[in-house]
Amino acid sequence: MSHKLNIDGMYDIFKECVKLGEEKSRAYSNKVDVISITGVEGISIRLVDKVLRMHSLVSQNKTTSGDESMIDTLQDIINYSTYGILLLQNKWSINENINSKVKI
Repeated sequence: MSHKLNIDGMYDIFKECVKLGEEKSRAYSNKVDVISITGVEGISIRLVDKVLRMHSLVSQNKTTSGDESMIDTLQDIINYSTYGILLLQNKWSINENINSKVKI
């Protein structure tokens, strides 16, 4: 039995992830760009958080917890992975106005 990859379905999911990323970016637009500050290490921590949330849902045989579904969690994993790739490729955009206000 062979498996054919559902490319159209993947594109639909990626479009949804981009939309979610845009929505979250707007919602947090007045916040510090934590990804630029913490880099790939910060992304790895967020990914661990998301994987642990997914594991919790799976181990409880649930598809939602509170206001976040398994699909939301998986979309966040895709987005954080993408942010990591953008950082590694030096393509992550930085909001200088926000970051200039932070003293580290």
